[in-house]
Amino acid sequence: RLSAESHISLAGWLHLGFFGLVIPWLAWRSRGHIARHTATPRARHFGNVILQLVIFLAISLVVARVEQVPIWRPWAGHWLGWLLAALLALGGIVVMRPHWRKNVEMRDPTVRLFMPTTRSERRLWVLVALAAGVSEEVTYRGVLFALLWILTGSALAAALLASIVFGVSHAVQGWKTAGIITIIALLLHGLVALSGTLYPAIVAHAAYDIVAGLTYGRLGRTLGYDMAPPPDQFPEPLPAP
Repeated sequence: RLSAESHISLAGWLHLGFFGLVIPWLAWRSRGHIARHTATPRARHFGNVILQLVIFLAISLVVARVEQVPIWRPWAGHWLGWLLAALLALGGIVVMRPHWRKNVEMRDPTVRLFMPTTRSERRLWVLVALAAGVSEEVTYRGVLFALLWILTGSALAAALLASIVFGVSHAVQGWKTAGIITIIALLLHGLVALSGTLYPAIVAHAAYDIVAGLTYGRLGRTLGYDMAPPPDQFPEPLPAP
C-alpha cells in the first residue's frame, strides 16, 4: 500500500519514461523491420536479450530502492498463490498453443527469434525465460505498477496502464499477441495482489516462456519450418521479448 505522502523522484520519472514510453516505441518500431532482426543468429540474439534483461532488472532495482518500493516481499506460506500461478501458466499455454502453431504454419518470420533448435540454444532459451520472469515482473508488476499507482492514485488504473505498456512492449510479436499478453499481464497483477508477493508471478511467467520457446522449436521441426536465419549483412539487435 502507498501512503498519502508518496511521491515520484527523478529516478522514478526516468523509469516511467524509459519503460512506459521508450521501450514500447522501440518495440513498435522494430515490428516494421523484422526481416533485419531475424537475420541475427539465435544464440547471439538470446545472449543479447539476457544481457538486456539483466540491465533492465538492475535499473528497476535501483529505482525501487530510491522510491522505497518493496520488491522482495517474503512469501507468507499460502498455497493459493502457487496454485493460481500454476493455473495461470497452464491456462496461458493452452490458450496460446493454437496461436503458436498457426504462426509456424503461416511461416511467420518473427517466430524464428523464439525457436531454439539445438541443445545449446534450448539452454540459452531457458536462461532467457528465467531472466524475463524475474526482470519483467520486477519492472512491470513491481516498480512501474507502484509508480503508476502513485501517479494515478488508483491501483486498478495502475495495473491497467502497466499491462497495456507491457503488451505494447511485445508488439514485435504482432498486435494480436500483444493484446493477449496485455490480458495475461492483468492476470499477473491480480496474482501479485492476491499472493502479496512477486514470487508466484515470476515462476508462472518463466514457466510459460520456457514452454513457449520449446514448443515453437518442436513445432518448427514437425511442420517443416525453415529455422535457419535468412542472410543479412546488417543485423540489428531486438528489444527483449
